[in-house]
Amino acid sequence: MAFTIISCKRSNEKRIVGTWKVVSVIKDSKDETSNWTKHSYTEMYTSDGVYIYSGQPDDKAGSGSYLWNETDKLTRFGVNGQSTKTLTIINLDKSNFKYQYFDGNEAWIFTLVK
Repeated sequence: MAFTIISCKRSNEKRIVGTWKVVSVIKDSKDETSNWTKHSYTEMYTSDGVYIYSGQPDDKAGSGSYLWNETDKLTRFGVNGQSTKTLTIINLDKSNFKYQYFDGNEAWIFTLVK
């Protein structure tokens, strides 16, 4: 069983590497996608744990680090202008990445593609 968990975690660590473009953003069941796509929001994850984002609605960009906590949880920290966030991975494959996190009481769901 431990081999399966470690194997899945390593697969996710490899799959997340690359640049991801937003295709959907939901905030508390409200579609916020147009606010993010018009700014060409992207996230980039490197194999050495660096996270970079650009194109937020407020034109902010920044970078920080990320770590896998479990097979389906990832924490981003030390990111310019953002608090530490733990993401729950809903789907991650070679070309699709969907996650959820909470900012206070607000639930955010991001869907991105390579």
